[in-house]
Amino acid sequence: MCNPCSYASVKKVLQEIQSQTITQGRQWNVVGCDGLPYNLATRLSEQNEELRNLLIVPGAGHIEINAVKAIFKLLWDVSFKELAKLLGYRTPRALVCCFKCTDHHKAWQLLKIYFFGTMDEILRQFLCDSYKNKKQQSINEFYNYISESGPSIRFMCDSLFNYVFPIFLYRCAIRRNNSRYILAGRSMFMRLFFVTNMTNYQELIFKDLKARVLAPAEVKTFLEKTESFSVSGNISKGEGGDFVLESVNGKTKRWLPPGIPTEKHWLKVCRNVDTLDKIKESLNDEFNVKDTNSDSVYQRDIKKEVLEWRVFLRQSGYFAIGNYANPKHISLSGERLDDQLVLFENKCLSNLEDYLKRASGGDIPKRNLRLEPVFVTINDRDKFFDINRKTKDQICNIIHELIEEIKQLGNVSEALVLEEDWAKIKVSRKDDMLQFYKEVVVAHENASSENTACEEYDTDSNDCIENSENEDE
Repeated sequence: MCNPCSYASVKKVLQEIQSQTITQGRQWNVVGCDGLPYNLATRLSEQNEELRNLLIVPGAGHIEINAVKAIFKLLWDVSFKELAKLLGYRTPRALVCCFKCTDHHKAWQLLKIYFFGTMDEILRQFLCDSYKNKKQQSINEFYNYISESGPSIRFMCDSLFNYVFPIFLYRCAIRRNNSRYILAGRSMFMRLFFVTNMTNYQELIFKDLKARVLAPAEVKTFLEKTESFSVSGNISKGEGGDFVLESVNGKTKRWLPPGIPTEKHWLKVCRNVDTLDKIKESLNDEFNVKDTNSDSVYQRDIKKEVLEWRVFLRQSGYFAIGNYANPKHISLSGERLDDQLVLFENKCLSNLEDYLKRASGGDIPKRNLRLEPVFVTINDRDKFFDINRKTKDQICNIIHELIEEIKQLGNVSEALVLEEDWAKIKVSRKDDMLQFYKEVVVAHENASSENTACEEYDTDSNDCIENSENEDE
């Protein structure tokens, strides 16, 4: 057993899998990985010829987990934090655990409460306004209502319809091993990975899409048929291979003694877990005890929580006429949000296109592919552009771009002097780099003002020439 979060460990695991799966006629060995191990495994497979026969697939369950984390990041400061407080997450530590989705099952329940409660209130507001204004109540009118509303309702509908609902579709398709719907849902919510700084899953999505496009026909067919698996045989209880394995691991852990298990305990349980399960099944049959996990699908009733959330939203007046017509985008708690947040879908698409273009061109993920995130609050934008929070590599890139812009503005001599000074300073401490950055900013502002003055002078001169020509006429 080893921790698969380094190249050496992942390579050792892949070689061990290969050695145990060598059979006549086998062309591909399928290996499931999640997150960072997936990225390390695909890089190793590309670099090592002996690992080229490995078909590395991502875990569907962990993609869902990270999609939920991404939507929590997007909606937390807008209104999700208020729902968490309403449901009992009141201490700072509890709120942090909720925000980070440390318990995926609870996070999933919160997401369902948020989705159904919020959409019910928006639909109610639409129906009330339509009745008052004597408008037709139809799907087309609802779309018009959203487009004519202020940023609060437009942002909420875009995030819920285009990102939260596809996550629900994704899980539903996983349950039934429907590859077409799985990819349909994933193609929508995966955009969030590219605006929420989830670099591991940015690379994972790119590598998986690349593999699906370039794979031979028989491999594509195999992937479509094995998106998920149902251990119980129930056609509505499919899970990704990663969650199936975690279920098996959970079953194994139940037989471990209390306390910290030793290697001897693990070895003993793993060797006897199948026998112990058979004994458990025999005892259940003997005492007529039904295994609740075999046939049923557990669903928690959340109607009460949805109603409480709807009452909270209605009392706040967040979707009332006076608020949704307000051009300022504010959170449920009244905090001013970033002006560009309502256009977050444009940022999602542009970041995705930029990533795919640069990654296809050979840029190294996590090193050269740094994407600007979506800013939820005004403070988020200020923090991101704060030069003191940048790394030395990022400061170097910013200074280089500023010097190039000074050249383009026409002040070539000043740019050459700055380049000579920069060659000496860029190998020094970060504090010296920040001080030099301020000097470059001043030089850039001077070059910009001089360029603007020249343009104004040229414009005035042209106006004078035109006026003199008119007088002569």
